Amino acid sequence: MTDRTRILIVEDEQIVAEDLKEVLERSGFSVPGIVASGRDAIAAVRAAKPGLILMDINLNGDIDGIETAERIQKDSDIPVIYLTSYTSGSYIENAKKTNPYGYITKPFDPQTVVTTMEMALNKHAIDIRTRANLETYRFIAEYTASWEMWLDANGTPVYVSPSCERITGYTPAEIIASPRLLEDMVFHEDRHLSPDRVAGAACIPGDPVHFRIITRSGDVRWIGHTCVKIKNKEGTVIGKRISNVDITCEQEQIQDFALAIQESNERYLLLSEAMADTVIFVYDETHGLEYINTRGASLIGKKPQEMLNKKIPDLFGPENAEYAGKVLEAFLATGTPSYIENTFARFPGDELSLEIWLFPLERRGEKTRKIWGLMHDVSDKKRAEKKILASLREKEVLLKEIHHRVKNNLQQVAGLLYLQETRGNTTDMVTALHESRDRIFSMALVHEILIASDTLSRVNLASYLSLLVGHITSYGLAGSTVQVNIQVDPAISLSLDECVPCGLIINELVANSMKHAFAPGMQGEIFVRVSGDGEICTLVVGDNGRGLPPSVDVARAGTLGLQLVTSLVRQLEGSLDVSGEHGTEFTIRFPMKRADGFDPF
Repeated sequence: MTDRTRILIVEDEQIVAEDLKEVLERSGFSVPGIVASGRDAIAAVRAAKPGLILMDINLNGDIDGIETAERIQKDSDIPVIYLTSYTSGSYIENAKKTNPYGYITKPFDPQTVVTTMEMALNKHAIDIRTRANLETYRFIAEYTASWEMWLDANGTPVYVSPSCERITGYTPAEIIASPRLLEDMVFHEDRHLSPDRVAGAACIPGDPVHFRIITRSGDVRWIGHTCVKIKNKEGTVIGKRISNVDITCEQEQIQDFALAIQESNERYLLLSEAMADTVIFVYDETHGLEYINTRGASLIGKKPQEMLNKKIPDLFGPENAEYAGKVLEAFLATGTPSYIENTFARFPGDELSLEIWLFPLERRGEKTRKIWGLMHDVSDKKRAEKKILASLREKEVLLKEIHHRVKNNLQQVAGLLYLQETRGNTTDMVTALHESRDRIFSMALVHEILIASDTLSRVNLASYLSLLVGHITSYGLAGSTVQVNIQVDPAISLSLDECVPCGLIINELVANSMKHAFAPGMQGEIFVRVSGDGEICTLVVGDNGRGLPPSVDVARAGTLGLQLVTSLVRQLEGSLDVSGEHGTEFTIRFPMKRADGFDPF
């Protein structure tokens, strides 16, 4: 405390006044004067400008100490300490209205006076700084564009900035007089946030809360609301500071952007769902599949909702998950668009060939752990390519062998004619030529059927024998009625090396039955039956005619036809059994050759 602190004593008891002056001056205070009335005190304040007034409540004259303090406080910010002999009653209650900085009760001791003076001066200095800060904050609030409010500990507004009227249409005085307006102006549909959010009752820290208000004129405006709790040194909340910013323009822009984004998303969604042959998907490494169009889900027999949030093992199955995981990890490591072509098994025995394009998803220019992709089902194309490649390989092989086959067939024709010449037992030249022609036809028919079929390496036996036997029996048997029954497994197909010998065998056996099994005028049946189990082919040719004479030994037969049959059975690496109990029945069994590896059919 310095001696420059000036204390004005207002006391009508002179002895008490001198005593106080002595006490104060000994303690370092200066006393610029002692006055005995209120009016003198008002004049002394104007002249001496003291730092504190020590004044008796009861004074001589027409005004007491309380009224004197009220008049001084209208013009000056000087703290007042009352001297009084009262400790309660109306005097004390009236004195409180002037916000004194302390009371000194008579009689007093010097230490109490000094202590009270020091505390009052310290409190006044603090009040000056507080008011200065408050004025600074008020000045800032007055000129800020936001609507600022200060509330006391009970939530009652003690200050509302002028921007309130610009934003809401209500004056600060109206808000302070009727705090209920703060709650009532909140847009009805936004009150679920907090009915009195705008009044700061909740005062939840964090990002601003956005809600709408209805202004005095009925307009709807968006508010960005923040609230800060004000605490004293002990941590007790003594008030709140609220900032409400008009963000109507920003919200309208956000809504316009949101609407534009929604419309854009709807267009892309419609486009995505309309694609009948393209799969579109979005995959997140953390959360799994975020989107897949209907085409993509149907490709693996599911609905889009069943696949959402599924990870790679759930989408591809354990047999494909490892490969798909490596592809995804490699793509995320590089982050560059990628093209993948691979075959996946939806389930055992069902393969799916896919072309896949992967692209990184970016957010604000930064790459994320998300990808979007396109897929095409190219299974049909791959099967067609395999079929074409197999056909090309087959044709290449067949072209290489065509000279061999032509020369081989010509050699077989020459051989048949030679055998007919050397071993034939008929001198009838027409009959010999007829038999040779039928044998050559059986060979030519194989190539005719082969050219008309889907494959150039296998012959369907049912089609072949139907035409061959029909040709053999087309001449009929004079005076006889003979039926021909053919029973052939439609699934059996033979290679050229098997089909030609079989055709020659059937030609000889059916022709032999036509010639020798039935007497003129007889009725009968000739049958051809072929079956197979994939390993062994069984060929049965017979009739219900007169049967072979007991003296005939097929293995040592002298006729050219039976000699050809036994030779061709050996060529097929098969066996021949003959039965003559009820007519004649030839049973030939031979191992079937498997289809060539390049045959796609």
